[in-house]
Amino acid sequence: MRTLMTGLLALAFLLPAAAFAQSDTQDSSKAAQQQQNQAAEENQNGASAQPIHHMMGMVSDNGMTITSDNVAYQVSNPDKLKGYDNQTVTVEYQYSPDKNKIKIQKVNAGQ
Repeated sequence: MRTLMTGLLALAFLLPAAAFAQSDTQDSSKAAQQQQNQAAEENQNGASAQPIHHMMGMVSDNGMTITSDNVAYQVSNPDKLKGYDNQTVTVEYQYSPDKNKIKIQKVNAGQ
């Protein structure tokens, strides 16, 4: 009888611990999945953890490049430069080293 009571008491203490350990594993799995989803979404949208830079330069005739300090930068989203052909602009951009292009975030005409 004493052995049975000791066994039941041990079982009563072990079940909540096992349930807690399983819950903790599920929480970390959900967090990892959320991080993967966010990284995939940022990658799909072209956003990344790249910092925002500022530059003043001249937009090309077709808006595909912007030239600053005698260096021409390829633009991954030339639609942002529409209407600024052959003008000096200041831009906020992110540089993508894997594509060797810049993604324009914001355009201001002139200086």
